[in-house]
Order: sequence, then C-alpha cells, then structure tokens
Amino acid sequence: PKRICLINCYLPTSGYSDTAVKYQDNLDLLEIIIQKYCESHQIILVGDMNATMLLSRRNDSDRRFRSFIDKHKLGTLANMGTAPTYQHGKGSSQIDYIFSHTVDNLLELEICHQHPTNTSSHVPVVGKIKATLSLTCAKSIKPPERRRNLWKDCDIEAYQSTLSNSQIPIIER
Repeated sequence: PKRICLINCYLPTSGYSDTAVKYQDNLDLLEIIIQKYCESHQIILVGDMNATMLLSRRNDSDRRFRSFIDKHKLGTLANMGTAPTYQHGKGSSQIDYIFSHTVDNLLELEICHQHPTNTSSHVPVVGKIKATLSLTCAKSIKPPERRRNLWKDCDIEAYQSTLSNSQIPIIER
C-alpha cells in the first residue's frame, strides 16, 4: 500500500484586487506538492478551498479550482451533495472539501450540521479513509546527558562582555 500524503490547505478568499494572483500562486504550490508525491503516495487534499465544485457558482476562483481538480484527477464521494459548508450573512456555499486521487479509499464523507458550540462560520467535513497502518518498534534512544552551567566557575564580566560585543546571532536558522 502507498503512504498517505495529507494536504490540509486554506486557499485565499475572493474579493480583493489581487485574489486571482494569490489563488493561482497557492494552486501552483499545491501542484508542486502533488507532482512530487503522486507516484509514491496516496494524495488526500482537504480544507477550505474558498471555491466550489458546484456549477451554480462561476467566479474566477471557482473556474481555476475546478480546472485544478480535473487536471490532477482528484475526486470526492457523490454523497458530498450540495449541502453548504460555509454560512455567511444570509447566504451559504460549499467550499470545504475532501479529495483523493483514489476515490475508492474514501469510505465515508459527511458534512456536519452547525452545532451551538461551533463558533466558526464553517461546519466540519468529516471523512473516513481506507488505510493500512504498520507498527514498527523504534530503537530506544538514550536521552542526552544534561549539562549544567557552572556559573560559580564563570568570569561573569568576561561572559557578559562577550555576549554584548558579539556579532554572531544567538539563534541561527
């Protein structure tokens, strides 16, 4: 069985002057990830896509997103239906999804109902996937020996002077 590459994403929302550019930039990043792992992993893409697969809406993000999903042969279960996953004002839309390269591995999908304790404008989309887990025993690793600074043996003035005159960053990335 293939390993799973689970990609959880939030794609930019519409309504800004640079939405199309930001949205396409994010799709391009997703494409790089999918291309890198599609041969060796089962791709599962989940999250707030800020676009819909429903044909009732046809903005630029929707078209780009549907084209992306088609290009990468991602699918979801038919029971996803048309139920909304996002409530905004008086309207609602379906913008939260679970997709997979292999729809056979998606066993169940459910768009949950709004619950009084959910303070988000989104409702959860819950899925079950078919997967095989393998357990391996990790080698026991001896924890590193704790070092204690011997401040009683330290020349405090020299230490402070070294730190204050140092051009070396304390944390390197």
